[in-house]
Amino acid sequence: MPFKIFNNKVYNSFSELEKQIKKKKNLYFTNDYKKRNVKKNKIFLSKYDYDFDYVFLHFIAGLSSRKKKFKLLDFGAGLGNTYIKLKKKGFIENNIFYSLYDQNINLTTIAEKMIKKKFKKSNKLKVFHKFNDINYHDAIHFGSMLEYVENYKELINDIFKQMKKKPKYIFISDLFGTKQNDFYLIANYYGHKYFVKFHNINNLVKEFTKHNYKLIYKNPHLPNIRGKFQFFDMSNLPEKNRILNTWNLFFKHDF
Repeated sequence: MPFKIFNNKVYNSFSELEKQIKKKKNLYFTNDYKKRNVKKNKIFLSKYDYDFDYVFLHFIAGLSSRKKKFKLLDFGAGLGNTYIKLKKKGFIENNIFYSLYDQNINLTTIAEKMIKKKFKKSNKLKVFHKFNDINYHDAIHFGSMLEYVENYKELINDIFKQMKKKPKYIFISDLFGTKQNDFYLIANYYGHKYFVKFHNINNLVKEFTKHNYKLIYKNPHLPNIRGKFQFFDMSNLPEKNRILNTWNLFFKHDF
């Protein structure tokens, strides 16, 4: 059965909920979050094989076959479990050069150590610990992370500026999308409060269109929650603010 993590109050702006969230208590910098995800990574690194929960990985496998060198930046990669899944499927052995970046340097440092210990041949993996070190990549992946970004427009502009050239592809996985105007909820992760932003999908697509990106793929996504593909119970919220699934949105730049 799905479980509830969201409080029932809906916020229409970040300033409305700012006082409810302690800035110094960022969920992704807590020891609890780190411990839980290190444990998850150990499972992924075990002998077991896992199906892809992000369908963009199939696109990467196909696109990379058309280039001698395909560079992918996993932005907000956390402990790198998406890379691990791709590596275990054997795709990294081809011509995919995979980069990890996360604002939490502690997470990417742990990811790098765990991956290199398990996979002796990981020379096609690059870990960026500083935003200013990021260079151009053919594609960027935002996986399960834009819901924690208050201003994604500012973020993508900063990335484009840093890369000095827009990537050919942008993959957004597990987007908390809505037909309503943007709104925010407060969620509870094992005792840690954090905000979740639900993005109006049409406005997000229009924003990427301004940057000459065309939406080439859109499909509903169910995140893996406690070992099952499902979404959270939102029955305590107004019906218009409930969603049944998240979304995958893939864009191609029209040069």
